[in-house]
Amino acid sequence: MAASHPGERHTVDRKGPPVEKNALLADIAACLMDHEVTFALDGPWNSSMGPAVSRRTGARAVEWDRADFVFVCGGTSLSRIGQARRGSLAYPDRGATVIYCLDESPRDDGSGLSCERVRLTGPGVERPLHPQVEGVTMDEYRLLGDMNRDYPLGVDAFVIKENRYIMGLPRSTHIEVN
Repeated sequence: MAASHPGERHTVDRKGPPVEKNALLADIAACLMDHEVTFALDGPWNSSMGPAVSRRTGARAVEWDRADFVFVCGGTSLSRIGQARRGSLAYPDRGATVIYCLDESPRDDGSGLSCERVRLTGPGVERPLHPQVEGVTMDEYRLLGDMNRDYPLGVDAFVIKENRYIMGLPRSTHIEVN
């Protein structure tokens, strides 16, 4: 649902006891990944989450430029997603999927976290829209927009926040930052 309605915040309805930190991320990894795909993790997660993701999915950890899935801890990869695979004209589906996992309260480090400057258009977006989940930096949105400029090449992205929300940004979504 998140991919078919880009930029919209979707609540993940969880029943039962409180979930551990990054539980939604682990669930999404289990849904999307298996032993035939590869992944890369952002710095702080390399040692703790890497083995857990491998055990749960069977996927192998690799460098960012070879990964099918790239997990970013927080709202910025510090431009590292620029290394992610974008596919080719013959195989555009070989572009990576980037998944940002945000904490409850993002801190603005000066590069901007407000979604008011970001404008989304394209398939699945009825009228121009601002992303409904805050926490990804303006620089990161600019980079995603640049990477997806030559559609069908590019990366698909998802933003997970607070173990409760998910927002999709397929490579077909045009991202403009003012």
